[in-house]
Amino acid sequence: MALVGLVRVSTSKRETARQHDDLDPICVKVFEEKTSDRLAVADRPGLQAAPAHLRPEGRHVVQEADRLGRNLLKGLLVLNDLFEQGAR
Repeated sequence: MALVGLVRVSTSKRETARQHDDLDPICVKVFEEKTSDRLAVADRPGLQAAPAHLRPEGRHVVQEADRLGRNLLKGLLVLNDLFEQGAR
């Protein structure tokens, strides 16, 4: 099973090294975003690019759930948007 990762921080001043340390060794590709999670999925470049790299039986992973959204509800909304675009 191939994993495709997403590293996200909210501003360009934040560090991504800790997330990369966890995801780079296990993922075939890791996308990075330095953007607010308040943006819609359509406005988040990493979330838009990642599904195209998923193979059958592949998985999209983040180091922590809050990398998808600020809270549980926002994370679920992001997941719903990804599912509507065909992600599994």
